[in-house]
Amino acid sequence: ELLEGMDLGSVIRQSGPLAIRRAVHIARQICKALAAAHDAGIIHRDLKSENVVLTVRGGDPDFVKVLDFGICKQVDAASSSQTTPGMVMGSPDYMAPEQAAGAAANIKSDIYALGTILFEMLAGRLPFTGRNAIDVLMKKGAGPAPEVTELRPDVPPPLAAVVSRCLARELDDRPATMKALEYELTRAIEGRASAVAAVMGLQQFDGDDTTEGTGSIPQPLAHRPSTGKLAGLGHGSHGETDGESPSKLVTLHDQAAARSDGGRTPQAEPGTDKGKALLWVLLGAAVVIIAVLLLDPSLIPGLGRGEGGDDGGDNSGDDGEGRVEPPVLPKGGRKG
Repeated sequence: ELLEGMDLGSVIRQSGPLAIRRAVHIARQICKALAAAHDAGIIHRDLKSENVVLTVRGGDPDFVKVLDFGICKQVDAASSSQTTPGMVMGSPDYMAPEQAAGAAANIKSDIYALGTILFEMLAGRLPFTGRNAIDVLMKKGAGPAPEVTELRPDVPPPLAAVVSRCLARELDDRPATMKALEYELTRAIEGRASAVAAVMGLQQFDGDDTTEGTGSIPQPLAHRPSTGKLAGLGHGSHGETDGESPSKLVTLHDQAAARSDGGRTPQAEPGTDKGKALLWVLLGAAVVIIAVLLLDPSLIPGLGRGEGGDDGGDNSGDDGEGRVEPPVLPKGGRKG
């Protein structure tokens, strides 16, 4: 395939740090590409910005193509930024600590490399720099990566936290899969509803990922409204929305999921408005029943109809006094 475009490394060197939403847009596409490779049992092992090409496709000027999956068959050494032959395979600037230690690369090694690319896109430079490859690898083993907000304070804290998790030295501290990382990236910028929709394979939001613009809520393809979009996603530096609240967006997504599941609607959960209303109705009904029984105990079978003195009253007379009569006509009239 002939690709017309520029590799991501060259774009960063020429333009400097990318717009936040543009960087996330590119990173999410890399997640999708690597997730497909991982599902096929392929570990890239040499993911770096020079292996990511940005081309124009379908109106998207930053359509991503991930290249160079042939490291295990084709190794060509030249410098610290290129693939190094021998026991350590990969580019030292993007290499995970476990790779530098000689361990086999795995899914989380690719996640570390993508975290390095994301840091590079946001900060305009790599998280670790040194005089040579050995210096860079020693710094990776000596301490944690710097926070991206130290170099770019306007990066939203949720997004900065995702970058730090990707660059964690311990494998267990990194996202488990590329799909999980895509979810975290989307949630950090677009909110939970869009993140869930993206992972579930629902329609993507229609926002402009290269700007700080708005987008619409992803809808299931079978239930897309013909007109009208709920705008407001993507505003704010913490993944919040100016239009709909995150909780309301999640409710809309849950209702859409329920409609696609046999037409069932979600039941009211404890703590929701419907649940509270139902609780008050039940309590009110219980109070009414108790009040009626207190006013007329004869409604309870056997209560107050003591026979043979079992009710504790004075039942020695035959005129019915001292006895609670059931609501029927008495055998004889009462005096007075």
